Amino acid sequence: MITIIIYTIHLLCFSWISWVLFKQFRSEPLSKLYYPTLVLKVMAGIALGLLYKFHYGYGDTLGFDKDTIEIVSHIKAYPSDFFRIIFLSQCKYNWHIHEFYPRFSATYLLLKICAVFYLITNNSYWLTGMYLSLFSFIGMFSLANVMVKLFPKTHWEAAIAFLSFPAVIFWSTGLMKESIVEGCMGFAVAMILGRFRGIVYLKWLHYALLLLLLYWLFKIKFYYFIVLIPVLLMGIAWAKTPTWKWYVKLGLMCLFLFLGSLIVSSLHIHLDPQKVSGVIVANHNDNYGFCFDSFSGGSMDAKGIIMFDHLHNSTGNLLVNLPNAWFSSMFRPLPFDASNVLQLIFALLNLGILVLALLCVQKALIEKKNWRIEAVMCVAYCSVLGVCMAFASPNMGTLARYKVGYLPFLIYVVLVYSKALQLIPIRQLIKQKYLSKLDLC
Repeated sequence: MITIIIYTIHLLCFSWISWVLFKQFRSEPLSKLYYPTLVLKVMAGIALGLLYKFHYGYGDTLGFDKDTIEIVSHIKAYPSDFFRIIFLSQCKYNWHIHEFYPRFSATYLLLKICAVFYLITNNSYWLTGMYLSLFSFIGMFSLANVMVKLFPKTHWEAAIAFLSFPAVIFWSTGLMKESIVEGCMGFAVAMILGRFRGIVYLKWLHYALLLLLLYWLFKIKFYYFIVLIPVLLMGIAWAKTPTWKWYVKLGLMCLFLFLGSLIVSSLHIHLDPQKVSGVIVANHNDNYGFCFDSFSGGSMDAKGIIMFDHLHNSTGNLLVNLPNAWFSSMFRPLPFDASNVLQLIFALLNLGILVLALLCVQKALIEKKNWRIEAVMCVAYCSVLGVCMAFASPNMGTLARYKVGYLPFLIYVVLVYSKALQLIPIRQLIKQKYLSKLDLC
């Protein structure tokens, strides 16, 4: 009975919060897609939970659930530890969870966020997943609307790439690190890019929120942060200096990267420029040992594994393997990599992305149009982060989840520049009873 009451209260609360947020987007270009895509996002989060709980029976999300329950149990036993744990990552009364996770680790931050929701939902995995899915959705919905304002008549492209592409919404929902990362990334890019192009006005409170989101992004997925922010800043600097010679700007970019690397190397042990390649190879070697184990998503026949040419920590060897890493991070797994129905579905989606990318190349060679700086930023971000992820995560099952950090941007670029949706009779489709109300063309 208590469970029913709690679920009823939180479902009503969730509906009210969704409605309040909807009012903020009522005048946005994709406002009519708000509720359909929100429902899709929440359902994807539930599907992910069901898949891990009742099919796989193991996985990060289940581990997070178990550890969060232990944190909540400790807080209920020692209420005075609540503020120490949540805000200071300290604990007066020691117990093994606090000792197991480093004080400021990515997982511990996620567990603290989840603990707050578990306290108010009576340890509900599903309700907490719904709230995290909402956060992820709102961040990407904000970004999608900013992209449509920057590139009018790309409503469908933005809706597909950021709000409804299966591989994106499935792996960035529910009780996962990616839910928080996707929300932080969406909000941050929307605010920075919107402010840069003059379509978003930021107050001091927005800047404070931006700093918090960037902090969360850095703490949970520092490698996303360390690629995203420099690409954004360099793209903005390039666009803001149209009269400068390209070689002057390129030289300043190199100087910026050098100075930036000196700063960030002090922020995280893995960001030392002299250690980056070594860390990537070390992660590859650690993960590679599990790739042939079905427990980790691999198989004994090496399906679903990126096979590199004797990868080791040297510049020459990394350059030799770079094309394989780039292609795999962008377009694999493909149908020949799949070993079950679920993998085949995602493989067919990747095949579609590959075809669209080839259309982009064809149109670029034939039409020879200059790409907007935003598109160049997207390609640079996807390529750099994708290569690093492919080297460090040779298991394509794991890579498929990590790809949500750059996959929406890749999909958006290939949809826009391939003009693929112009080949589909969209205007005829929207004459249908429901789609005609969306007015997206």
